[in-house]
Amino acid sequence: MITSIPTTRRQRARAAHPKERLRVRRENFKLKDTRGVGLLFADDLEAALEICGRAVACTGDEATTSIDFVRSWALYEQGRVGEAQAAAGAVLGRATTGGRYAQGARAVLARCRIEQDDLEEAEALIAVIERHGTRDPLLSALVLEARAQLRLAQHRPDEALQDAMNAGALLEEHLCHASPGSVGWRSSAALAHLALGEPERARRLVEQELADAHAAGVTRIVIRDLRILGLALGGERGGLEKLAEAVAIGEAQPRRLEHVRALIDYGAALRRAGRRVDARDPLRQGLDLSHRGGAGVLESRARVELIAAGGRPRRPSLTGVESLTASQRRVAELAAEGLTTRQVAGALFVTPKTVEFHLRHIYSKLGVKSREGLSEELRSTRSLPGARGSDG
Repeated sequence: MITSIPTTRRQRARAAHPKERLRVRRENFKLKDTRGVGLLFADDLEAALEICGRAVACTGDEATTSIDFVRSWALYEQGRVGEAQAAAGAVLGRATTGGRYAQGARAVLARCRIEQDDLEEAEALIAVIERHGTRDPLLSALVLEARAQLRLAQHRPDEALQDAMNAGALLEEHLCHASPGSVGWRSSAALAHLALGEPERARRLVEQELADAHAAGVTRIVIRDLRILGLALGGERGGLEKLAEAVAIGEAQPRRLEHVRALIDYGAALRRAGRRVDARDPLRQGLDLSHRGGAGVLESRARVELIAAGGRPRRPSLTGVESLTASQRRVAELAAEGLTTRQVAGALFVTPKTVEFHLRHIYSKLGVKSREGLSEELRSTRSLPGARGSDG
């Protein structure tokens, strides 16, 4: 059990001095930090977030930066993309530019941008990581896998495959038998093979990772691999059964982004198989979860598939605070606090031009013309019964 209470006589003596108390608390936090990352790899995201919550009391900028990095990763994997983006942004607001936590936070933030279809910002974040570099092989592999996902979103599967395979080679060279919960490079490579029209190669890769994920008990990777295996097998060769299995496992687990993906892919596969009525329920679930988590790309796809299946998705709010996307809401909150456009851009690690673009849409949706009006609108919304104070 990790504890912040010194357990030896020597530690107790040191803790009697204020400076020693702070040092002991930081040392014990590093143990919690390590354990938190280990829980991420094991897919115990809820325990990782609980440790982060308890560790906040350890204070100190370094400790808080570590907490927010672990939180951002866990929140992303839970599908809480808007919250993950805020946590990663908090790391970048405090950490040194080229430090490992800053570099890791940029990788998480890039993944969030991909989920929000902001590929230009994701590319810029990856470029900053590459410019500063890192000697940590695990972090390097994490960045390569993030870039592989970006290349897939950009419809550049050849480059995505190269990045995923390089991530795997790096892990095998420096971290023999690394858990697939750290970097799921094989499944990323499998997605690239699918995009290249090579389902058999995709199947071989993902089956190997699936076996490793089962052995390690990494449930989110099991869901991911079953989903990709189902796509590789197709509707006529047991693909629907694998997709259904991925959905069933996800339903029995706490919230996971991979479950949302599985719901949407399963619904889309059912629709393609002519089972339009059966397709609607998983697509509705995927639409709801992706909307609440701020995963705009998945939300858009689920909406299109649901309409194609003959469903009638709930119309998104076109006006009011509820109509704001996760990114727009974050910009609105900071602007309402009195931050300038440049300060908002710095806090969210986007360009001032991006902030101005968001503000134009925010003003239009809320029917206001100034930051004063924006502040009043947000205050009035928060005072309403049942008003939401945060995303997701």
